[in-house]
Amino acid sequence: MDPKKIDEEAVDVPHYTEDKKDGFSDTAGRRQSDIYEAMQRNPSAKLKNPLAAFTKQELFDDVEQFAREKDLMHAIEDLRKGALVAQRPKDFETFGELSDEEKQTLRNEVSPWSDVARCSLR
Repeated sequence: MDPKKIDEEAVDVPHYTEDKKDGFSDTAGRRQSDIYEAMQRNPSAKLKNPLAAFTKQELFDDVEQFAREKDLMHAIEDLRKGALVAQRPKDFETFGELSDEEKQTLRNEVSPWSDVARCSLR
């Protein structure tokens, strides 16, 4: 899957910045309340993944900046892996950054019945 490909039917999830005068607004100047109202009119709208348009390098640069700001450099590799999965959750099987054990954990995570299947009913 091309990370730059954008779902045309999805609703954009804006990045908000705080405006002391008007509350929160996105980079296009739309107020948070306007977007909330639009979502109320169409509650079944599919939301765009805000990470979808980032390249892998841009994603990792963002993660590193976050880790430095929050004093989390000790967890940088896990944060990068998490960002990759958050960006393209359906493609986690193809990520060379994830170990087989991590992929199996994600397989189990996406299947709510995996724990039930392992349980023996008495």
